[in-house]
Amino acid sequence: MKITEEKLRFEEEKRLEDQARIAQEEKIKNEKAKIFEQRRLVEEKKHAEKERKIFEEKKDKELRLEEERKAQNKRIAEEKRILEERRIAEEKRILEEKRIIEAKRQAEERRMAEEKKLAEENKRLEEKKISEEKKRIEEKRIAKEKKLAEEMRVAEEKRLIEERRANEEKRLAEEKKLTEERKRIEEKRIAEKKKLAEERRIAEEKRIAEEKKIAEERKAQEKKFAEERKLQEKKLAEERRLVEEKKIQEKKLAEERHLAEERRLAEEKKLANKKSEEKKIIEQKHQEEQKHDQEEYLETDNTSYCGGLYCVKCMKDLKRSNYLLKCTSCCEKFLSSQSIPQCSTTSLKPQINKLCLNCNTKISKGEEVYCICCFLQKKVLNKTPNSCNGCCSPNKNYWIDVSEGDEDSMIMCSYCNENKYYEAIVTICGNCDEKICIICLRKNPYIAQGICSSCHDRRQLTLN
Repeated sequence: MKITEEKLRFEEEKRLEDQARIAQEEKIKNEKAKIFEQRRLVEEKKHAEKERKIFEEKKDKELRLEEERKAQNKRIAEEKRILEERRIAEEKRILEEKRIIEAKRQAEERRMAEEKKLAEENKRLEEKKISEEKKRIEEKRIAKEKKLAEEMRVAEEKRLIEERRANEEKRLAEEKKLTEERKRIEEKRIAEKKKLAEERRIAEEKRIAEEKKIAEERKAQEKKFAEERKLQEKKLAEERRLVEEKKIQEKKLAEERHLAEERRLAEEKKLANKKSEEKKIIEQKHQEEQKHDQEEYLETDNTSYCGGLYCVKCMKDLKRSNYLLKCTSCCEKFLSSQSIPQCSTTSLKPQINKLCLNCNTKISKGEEVYCICCFLQKKVLNKTPNSCNGCCSPNKNYWIDVSEGDEDSMIMCSYCNENKYYEAIVTICGNCDEKICIICLRKNPYIAQGICSSCHDRRQLTLN
C-alpha cells in the first residue's frame, strides 16, 4: 500500500513537471510569435512609407509634366529628344529604386538571419536554464506541496489565456487599419493609371502627326530625286558625246605617235653602234670588279649572303630561329630611312653550285635567303630594291640574334608577344600602332597585306 501511494505521488509530481515544462514552452512560443508579429508590422510600415514616397515622386513628376506642356510650341524634334531623355532618366530612376529595394531586402535578410541566430542562441540559453530549473525542481520535488503546484498551474493558465486574448484584439485592430490603408493606396494607383493612359494617348497623337509629316517630306524628296535623275541622264548623254569626240582625237594622236615612233627607231639604230663600243669598255671594267669581289668572298668565314640558296630543312630551321641576315651596305641605310643609291655595276654573286649555303648538301631546288632590307622590299612590300655591291658578298653579310639586346632597345611584338631588337620591329598599322617582328613576317608575309582587326583599315608597313 505504501509502495502504491509512493508510486501515485511520483506520477503526480511527474505530471506536474510535464505541465510546467509545457507551460514554459508555450510561453517561449508566444514570445516568438510576438517577435515575428512586430517584424511584420515594421515591414508593413516600411512598405507604406515606400508607397508614400513613390506617390510623392509621381506627384512631382505630374508637376514637371504640367510645366513641360506649357512649352509645346517648340519644335517636334526637340519634343522627341526631351521625351526620350525623360524616358531614359525614368528608367535609370526605376533601376536605381530597384537597386535600393534589393539592397534593403538583402540588408533585411541579413538582419533576420542575425535575429534568427540570436533567437537560436536565446533558445539554447533558455533550454539550458530550463534544464537547470528542472534540476532544482527535482531536488526540491519532495518538499513541494501539491496544492501550491496546482495553484501555480491555474494562475499561469489564466494569465496565458488573458495574454492571448489581448494579442488577438491587437492583431485584429492592426489588420483593420492595414486594410483601410491598402484600399486608399489602391484608389490612388487607379487614378495614377488613368492619368498615365491619358498621357500615352496624347503621345500617340503626336506620333501619328509626326509620321504624317515624315510621309509628306518623303514624297517631296522622291519628287526631288526624280528631277535629279533627269539631270543625271542629261549629264550622261553629254559625257557620251564627249567620249566619242575624245576617241576621234585619240585616233588622230595615234597616227601622229606612229610617225614619231618610226623616227625614234631610226634614231635608236644610229645610237646602237655607239653603245656597242661603250659596252665593251663596261664589260672590261665589270670583269675587274668581279675578280676583286671573288677575292673578298674567298677571304670571309661567312658562307651565307643575300640571294643565296638554302635547302628546305635549313630554311625551316632558319624560320623557327631568331636570326636575321644583315648587310652592312644597304640594311643600315634602309632601316634609317635613307635612300640606297643605284650601283653603277651589277653586284657579284658567288658561284651557285646547287649547294645549300648552310649545310653544303646538294639540292635540286632551294629557297633564297634575304637580308633585312631585301626581305621587306621583295617579300612584304613587293618592290624591286636597288642593287648594291655588298648585298651579295658574304664578307659584308652577318647574322644577328634579334632576341638579345639592351632593355631600352627591345620592343614587344604584338603577334608572338616577345621582346625583339628594335631593328627587327616594324609597324603594320599606323592608326593602332600595331608592331610586328620580321621573324613573324618571315613565317607569314601576308600579315602585312591584310585588314587591321582593330580599326578595319588596310595595313601599311612603315619602319620605326
